[in-house]
Amino acid sequence: IIRHGEKLNDEVTDLSPKGKARAYCLINVFGNNGTYATPEKIFAQSPSEKKQSTRPRDTVTPLADALGLEVDLSYTSGQVKKLSNDITDESENIVLISWSNDNIKEISEKIGIENPPEWDNDVFDEIWMIHDDST
Repeated sequence: IIRHGEKLNDEVTDLSPKGKARAYCLINVFGNNGTYATPEKIFAQSPSEKKQSTRPRDTVTPLADALGLEVDLSYTSGQVKKLSNDITDESENIVLISWSNDNIKEISEKIGIENPPEWDNDVFDEIWMIHDDST
């Protein structure tokens, strides 16, 4: 799980220049021969009437393009339970989730992590790796 890249402020819905640079760096982190395993599916928070930000999608689009994947935008910030159910169904696959920080703890809880920490408002560079050891 990652948080979307940096933003200018809460009123602007797209990434800042630093956030755009971070999005392209994810190719080195998750791409072929990257630091971490290459995702087989990428989910990103979809813009909605309530949360119009495109930052979660924009953060993973360069990586998805490099890998030949579509970004799954099926879920808005209010559909965390449905997202979590689908992620659980994808347990055989390596999944990357790009989301706003205010829902990351809830997503983690719903997929079985006990007492995950809050994601701080000023943190844009953490990666939460969650492994299913039961498979």
